[in-house]
Amino acid sequence: MENEIHFADISILPRSLGLSSEEDARETRELLVMRAGERLLGVFADEADHISNQTTTTTPLPRAPAAISGIASVRGRMRTVIAPAMLFGGEDKTAHQLTAASLPFIVALRGDEQLALAVQEIADIITIHTDAIEPLSHAGSLVRGIVQHDKELIVILDPYQIFAHATAQMERRRQRAK
Repeated sequence: MENEIHFADISILPRSLGLSSEEDARETRELLVMRAGERLLGVFADEADHISNQTTTTTPLPRAPAAISGIASVRGRMRTVIAPAMLFGGEDKTAHQLTAASLPFIVALRGDEQLALAVQEIADIITIHTDAIEPLSHAGSLVRGIVQHDKELIVILDPYQIFAHATAQMERRRQRAK
């Protein structure tokens, strides 16, 4: 029987026609992974503007919250430099040891707030499936979710919430002082 069809021949049909399999149809995004304190943090790569070695001085701001290291010029633009390990408060044992001077990398973020993150290490840019992100249950959070990659958990930050979260504790102190 020459016209007999074998299942092995049919299984290659979607690939040969350019049709995607279920695995290929999953949405992916690139994630910039950084180390800050004891945590691996990530922001989506399209939300980062520039990564540089911190060769310029970060100028401290008077009465700024602990998470704001100061301001620095990154590629000709003044950025508010945030130490992300300080955003998580007392949970990170090394957070109090981190100063802008001890953090060798600055990641400038896209957006109107002109923020930058001071981090210890740029770990990698990885591709993740968006459905692998474990979201948090409440809106307006600093953390979009977590994802596991190579047996490590990566905390995915929401760049649009970083400044509000960094200044939230300062605002609470001001309200009490009235």
